[in-house]
Amino acid sequence: MKNYILFIILSLLFCCQKQKDIPELVKKAFATKFSEAKNLKWAYENGIWEVDFNKNYQKYSSTFDEQGSWIETEHEIDRNNLPLIILKNLQTCYDKYDVNEVEFIEPNEREFYEIELEQKLKVSMTKKVMLLKNI
Repeated sequence: MKNYILFIILSLLFCCQKQKDIPELVKKAFATKFSEAKNLKWAYENGIWEVDFNKNYQKYSSTFDEQGSWIETEHEIDRNNLPLIILKNLQTCYDKYDVNEVEFIEPNEREFYEIELEQKLKVSMTKKVMLLKNI
């Protein structure tokens, strides 16, 4: 019973907490960069604004800092849409693994592809560099 009451109290506190307002600079920067975006869902964490949205019938996620500076955008792509050099690297180095998901990530510095393989393995590749990490 105590756990149930605690759950109710915590739920009420969470629901009643005022959501942080999206700064005008962030909204304006997003609207300028993604004027065709639809179905926006905003979230805020540790000074970063993340917005999930749809563009051209595809799901995207983009992040901005509190001053409205764009950080990165990512969206899922089909494995067959990877550049040929990356497909060849996958076939050469990871032929024994199934590809679960491929994301195109476009940060300020350099775009890359993040490829999630079976067995909790992620490979990040540009057209020149390949990085490996366990997830």
